[in-house]
Amino acid sequence: FSLGTGTANGTILALTPVMFPAGVFLGADPAFLAVAILSGGALGDSYSPISSSNITVAFTQDADIQKITRTRAPLVFTAAAIAGRKVRILHQLHQPADHPINIFHPEGEYLKGLVLYVE
Repeated sequence: FSLGTGTANGTILALTPVMFPAGVFLGADPAFLAVAILSGGALGDSYSPISSSNITVAFTQDADIQKITRTRAPLVFTAAAIAGRKVRILHQLHQPADHPINIFHPEGEYLKGLVLYVE
């Protein structure tokens, strides 16, 4: 959710009222749920190409947003390794068909997000 919205606060505010009670009802540890929701929000804020943080960095440093997103990928996978989890990229999400890539401006291609499988 946070990768699609690019906001930590929006993710936390949107998912906590729904996911937290559902998780507790299913028997999950409340502390674990709270940390999972917070860390999931933080992931989207730091990794999503539509995050205001990433957009600000790109514009103020005259950098390519796609390259910024790709350089943050090792951080995500390192965190998964430290947590003892395997992460696989299932699919890369790109711009929709109504935003075609101009062959004279290939930098116009952008990564909207990744569909990840966390074991």
